[in-house]
Amino acid sequence: MNHPNFGLVLLPQLPQLPQLPQLPQLPQLPGFAAVALPGIWCGRVGNKLIEHLHPDLMPIAKGRKFIILFDYEIKQKTRWQIFRATQRTGKCIQDAGGKCEVALLPGKEKGIDDWVVSLGKKARRSVDRLVNDSVTLSEYRQQFFIPARGLKKYKPDVRVNTPLLSDAVRLPTSGVVCLLSDMSTGKTYLMEKWRKEYPNARFLNNGHRIALLRNLSKRLTTQMYSNLMAGNLGIAKALSVTADSLWKLAGHLEAYDCIFIDEAAQYVTHLLQAKTLKEHRHEILEVLKYVVRNTKLLVLADAHLTDEVIDFFMAMRPSGEKPYIVQNDWLSGGRKVHWYEGGNPSAVVASAEALLSQGKKVMIVSNSKKFIKKMEKDLIDLFPDKQHLLRALHGDNSGSPENAVFIENINSEVKDLYALLASPTLGTGVDILIGFAATNQPPPTDEEVQAILEDRLAERHLS
Repeated sequence: MNHPNFGLVLLPQLPQLPQLPQLPQLPQLPGFAAVALPGIWCGRVGNKLIEHLHPDLMPIAKGRKFIILFDYEIKQKTRWQIFRATQRTGKCIQDAGGKCEVALLPGKEKGIDDWVVSLGKKARRSVDRLVNDSVTLSEYRQQFFIPARGLKKYKPDVRVNTPLLSDAVRLPTSGVVCLLSDMSTGKTYLMEKWRKEYPNARFLNNGHRIALLRNLSKRLTTQMYSNLMAGNLGIAKALSVTADSLWKLAGHLEAYDCIFIDEAAQYVTHLLQAKTLKEHRHEILEVLKYVVRNTKLLVLADAHLTDEVIDFFMAMRPSGEKPYIVQNDWLSGGRKVHWYEGGNPSAVVASAEALLSQGKKVMIVSNSKKFIKKMEKDLIDLFPDKQHLLRALHGDNSGSPENAVFIENINSEVKDLYALLASPTLGTGVDILIGFAATNQPPPTDEEVQAILEDRLAERHLS
């Protein structure tokens, strides 16, 4: 126990005696040194102002990695207590010279013992994965405070269930309209119809990604800001401009008849957090406040609109105005999506390798440009003969003429690809409407993926 290379898992108190007869039925698990705390607060002593790690843990803390693994909980009040105890215990571990991460049970089983029993033979691999996917204290804090999607404060004025929004909704000429509708349900097409109905209206299309803006600019018949001189931005009757360049309108402010903001939730996040806006964020927000307040019609579109996003824009509008919310319950769906978490991409590479070996096509998306670049290299190494049939799109190359043409004609271009890798640069404004599968063969089984992982592990040992 004194060797710092052995990690330590902090658990809530051990199961009560009536549960002990279950233990002989458990599969043998890989060894994890575990310490059961009498309660979630008992890993530290002291008070909120002055506290430190429990004296029994102090001798083994320095240089050791601790993983806090508390019970799964759904009650918000209890979750808040667990969160506070985890943060403060983790801080005490770090102050004592140790490292701290947090492992999160998936539920619905409450404790690690219940979860292991429910998994049966899969327990060994699942516990390994649970521990390997542990997050840092800062990542745990961020995950805890991510707001739930959907509307609670606001209620929809119109609720429909249609694959094409324009069949059921017509945009007005004034007010704040919120379109809460899934991807590929015609939110942009609805805006296209409005533009054709009012072609002479002063129109501003504002977004956070250049790929999205290019796509919308063509469909909504606007001028792209990048094709105009700075002095002409304000006089353009129909303009598409990124949030990053909104400050350039400061000297040419005029009221618009309509402002359209697609992917509004992502737009607000980008507006408030993106480093690319750091230099001009104040001017950008001032320009946005002016144009939003003075436009006749503001249209916010997103599949995941939240109360906070609507509040953000309503704070800029005249007092007393209420948003008009259209909620479309139609879900496009139709594709099987595999979700991977954690910092180890081996399982993703193995799944992609198995699918490509079957002759299937693969699309991999990630919120990391670095990950997409690495995946591109890994797949080229695995399939050098298919290098020309693989395309990776990320922030470093999405603006190239070749990739701009590819994105504009993506539904025809992807037909010849075996693998498409994309970072958030392709996250909005692009719809791939054709099926992205080459055969009717089933996806790789867990056993096939595991076999590839084991082969790769053996190769590493041999090398």
